[in-house]
Amino acid sequence: MGVVSVSLSSLFIRLVGTAPLKIAFYRTLIASSVYLLVNIIKDKKIFTKVNHNSEIIFSGFLLALHFALWISAFEHTTVAGVVIPLLIQPIIIGLFSWLFFKESISKKSFISLAVISFGILLMNLWDFRITSSIGFGDLLSTVGTIVLCFYFLFAKKLGKKIGTLRFNFYTYSIASMFLLAFSLIKKLPIKVMMILSLKELFFYILLAVICSFLGYTFINLSFKHLKAISVSVGLLGEPLLGMLWAGIFLGEKLTVPQFFGLVITTTGILIYFKSKSKIM
Repeated sequence: MGVVSVSLSSLFIRLVGTAPLKIAFYRTLIASSVYLLVNIIKDKKIFTKVNHNSEIIFSGFLLALHFALWISAFEHTTVAGVVIPLLIQPIIIGLFSWLFFKESISKKSFISLAVISFGILLMNLWDFRITSSIGFGDLLSTVGTIVLCFYFLFAKKLGKKIGTLRFNFYTYSIASMFLLAFSLIKKLPIKVMMILSLKELFFYILLAVICSFLGYTFINLSFKHLKAISVSVGLLGEPLLGMLWAGIFLGEKLTVPQFFGLVITTTGILIYFKSKSKIM
């Protein structure tokens, strides 16, 4: 349920078709309101003082930067070009966990990381040679995905200390403020940032409630019942389903570089999970 919910975000972003920063701003703003409501119902201590303020603020900045980069990629490339880099998440998080949390990582994991990185790099450079705009979109998505991995590290660390729902409320609220600041820096007209139709509002609510709140709440809950490796495998369904929705509802197809990037990246992921299954 979590993976299916999150995978719909690329479809909703395409269908709403407004400015990327506007989509990101309302997605985080509405999601933070939902998290606030749930936190008030669940724990009325939501506004009590917490430690780790600087880390929470930085986490909110990372979330804002991820949405700004990742959603902006839709202006330049296909849905496939945007979602394929998401396949690298489990490996990047594993590498960062090894670097920052000293969690063990095998030699085969390094090999799989190299294969996956090659697949993503090949897709980016090859698309650049065909069309610079598509290549730039692939690059935006790749960088945005790496930023999201850093955010997940903070979520893993701080979620245990202050609670996942509370952490999400703080970071989504802070992210919406940063995104508003980004729009001011970019000098987007006020009219552009205003919600001008019920269609816009409808898709912003879908993105915030279904994709952000329900999607990641279900995924976080699944960690309590499944091994982390099982959840990580499940998360790989997000970009694959994203491409499926784009093909069915939008008629989008993969470019040749995106196809080969997907094949190579998937091969690297299979190497990684094969090595992990032997260890576990």
